[in-house]
Amino acid sequence: RVLSNHVASADMATESRGLALFAQGRDGAQLLSCATPLAPLEGGPNVSSLHSVIFSPDGRYMAALDSSAANGGAVVFGVGGAWPLLLRVSRPVVTAVAFSPLATFVVTWEKLTEESDGNLLVHRLSDGAVASRLKQKTFTRDKWPSTPWSADESLCAQMATGEVQFFDGTKGPGASPPIARLKLPHIQKFKMAPSALPAQRIATFVPEQKGGPAMVRVYEYPNLEAGKYVRQKAFYKAQSVDLKWAPSGVGLLVLAHTDADPSGKSYYGETSLFYVPASREGTEGHVPRIKEGPVHDVAWSPVADVFVCIHGFMPAASVLYSAKLEQLFRIGADAPRNTIRWAPHGHLLALGGFGNVGGGLDFWDIERKLLLGTVDAHMTIECEWTADSRHVLTSTLFPRLRVENGLKVWASNGKLLEHKLINELAELVAAPAPPGGFPKPDPVQPLPVAKGVGGGGAGGAANPAGKYVPPSKRGQPGAESSFDLHAFDPSTGGMPSAFSRRLPPGADPAEGGRGRGGSGARGGGALLKPGEAAAAAA
Repeated sequence: RVLSNHVASADMATESRGLALFAQGRDGAQLLSCATPLAPLEGGPNVSSLHSVIFSPDGRYMAALDSSAANGGAVVFGVGGAWPLLLRVSRPVVTAVAFSPLATFVVTWEKLTEESDGNLLVHRLSDGAVASRLKQKTFTRDKWPSTPWSADESLCAQMATGEVQFFDGTKGPGASPPIARLKLPHIQKFKMAPSALPAQRIATFVPEQKGGPAMVRVYEYPNLEAGKYVRQKAFYKAQSVDLKWAPSGVGLLVLAHTDADPSGKSYYGETSLFYVPASREGTEGHVPRIKEGPVHDVAWSPVADVFVCIHGFMPAASVLYSAKLEQLFRIGADAPRNTIRWAPHGHLLALGGFGNVGGGLDFWDIERKLLLGTVDAHMTIECEWTADSRHVLTSTLFPRLRVENGLKVWASNGKLLEHKLINELAELVAAPAPPGGFPKPDPVQPLPVAKGVGGGGAGGAANPAGKYVPPSKRGQPGAESSFDLHAFDPSTGGMPSAFSRRLPPGADPAEGGRGRGGSGARGGGALLKPGEAAAAAA
């Protein structure tokens, strides 16, 4: 049901796009402005009953599921101005919603029933009509949306048994018979390149079969016949993969995973990282690593064909590579880090160590190869940049953690600007912006280093957790210093062990490890010259 024509969104206040922040907690949901101090967004709609929010890639629209009894289903708003309600899908059983790349279509999924003529519905946003209905029995978040479009929406595709079916993207998947098929037995995953130039490229993955190697192939549409791939990479030790295209589509990274590590060095299985060019030219192969150990994270720059990889046993190494697999820059000293977040403009980088790694967060100006600040962001569950590349948001989400739920707003050099507690905060989503929606920020100065900084520094980072004190001892003189949960290890005869230094998993006690925030001195990175990688690994 269409409630307002989306053309009206052209008159929305563009300054509000990319600054909206959706937060949903125990007391309901709210829209906030990312500008500090955080405050309710003026002119925004009532979102108290909404959840599972997503924004369109260009930030013009916001879709969500509505849990209210009277209006259950999915809704789509225009972002900015009066925030008009553009579409309501009055189907209370809808459990997922997604946009096509240009927001021409809105896709919803609900549980399939016997009497249903389709549970995956493709809605045209301009008039609210259902463009097509498909049947999809299973749903997983990591494969949603299950009918991806090319970036220009000229093609859309879905995977069927032993093949990928391609449709006219302007009509939507299933609106007409497939216009092409890529037949590939045992195919497990595919992904289209983000650029259609010089041709639309498709990467496919087939896992190991009957002792044969796993296979990644690159095809150029419409040449999809057997044997007409433009590139192929065969490898073992790959039960699953992540396919990560370069922004220009020049090639892709293949991060391969296994469930178990026969060597026993890792609890989490083995990882391998390959680069596969998307043409017959170019060099393929393993991404050269500085250290032995797993790949914790890898991410392409949003604006250039360079990528950062965090790898190695803790403390891990962080390295900037080119698409030619050149090691351009070793980003600081080794540190307990496992998360990469590029700023939308591609000139700044946040490297975090979250989960069981301690909570350190580094802010880098990657263009100037300059460390801007290191802070303590422990208890972080999610971390992302705002669309203007001026702030980083970290959040502590329920039910993953049940204490200190809320968000922190950091300046791009690590200065803590605001800490807002939200009871049982379960969802935090920042609106993106279209390319060119915000100018590239001017360079910022590094954060002054406070005395004894091991995490946080100037700007007021959270205090590190103190020693454990038994309830019966709390409040008694000397109780705060009488007992340390990590200070005694029976295997060392009472001597301090690695536990007393809180080394992250995988760290070598002989190296001493690093505590929260320990990423080396300011500007501690190093340019890598040919041959230095092997020497460093040795």
